[in-house]
Amino acid sequence: MSQQLNKAIGGVTPLGVITISSGTPQKVTENLNLSDQVYTFSCRQLGFSVDSSPSGEVYVNYGNVAGKDAHATALIIQSGTAQSLPLGSLTTDGVLDANAWWLDGSASCVVAVYALDASN
Repeated sequence: MSQQLNKAIGGVTPLGVITISSGTPQKVTENLNLSDQVYTFSCRQLGFSVDSSPSGEVYVNYGNVAGKDAHATALIIQSGTAQSLPLGSLTTDGVLDANAWWLDGSASCVVAVYALDASN
């Protein structure tokens, strides 16, 4: 587990490494120690880098949803690759609520997560 942050640092904010177990959703912000509940942890982009072993898929879901879901899965990342949400670019006129996003996968794996232009 990475050192816990309680404030966004601007630029790129590392959200730490998250270990995925298939069928057990993990909150994207689980490594943060967010003591201030007045403001949400928002960002312009969430980035994910998935370890190459074992092979499988990581699902980025809107909400606490297990597995791949037709209504909740916004992004599928293959092992050994990196992707971002929104896919490939920043949001320009809005922000993402990082607390609303969860990770799950088809196999156990390790995912490194970051937030770009984060604030809380």
